Amino acid sequence: MNLEKSILNAIDLTGRLEAALKMDDMELCQDVLNLRGEAMAAFETWHRASSPAEKANSTDLIKELVLADRKVQAHFQTALETSAGEFRQSLTSVSTVSSGAYQTNPNPACVDRKA
Repeated sequence: MNLEKSILNAIDLTGRLEAALKMDDMELCQDVLNLRGEAMAAFETWHRASSPAEKANSTDLIKELVLADRKVQAHFQTALETSAGEFRQSLTSVSTVSSGAYQTNPNPACVDRKA
């Protein structure tokens, strides 16, 4: 393997991760994420060991990897915001009436430690 192949491998796995996120398959995401982590570590190793000429020749591929990574991050951010919104909605839709002895007031309050 060399720098170019390590970048291409990372780009491929980043695309697979994006596809798994779009399918909402978290098990597949975890598997691809593990493989991508290894690929990114290999990329870092090859990048550090490469000559300046090799790095210069791989600039376009590195930019492509950065763009692919940003797409995955944007998709993940959107999914996270959706999930957080749904979670907040589920919290506000829960009834505030409680059967607990200290929670007879419909407004939640803290209990004094001295009580």
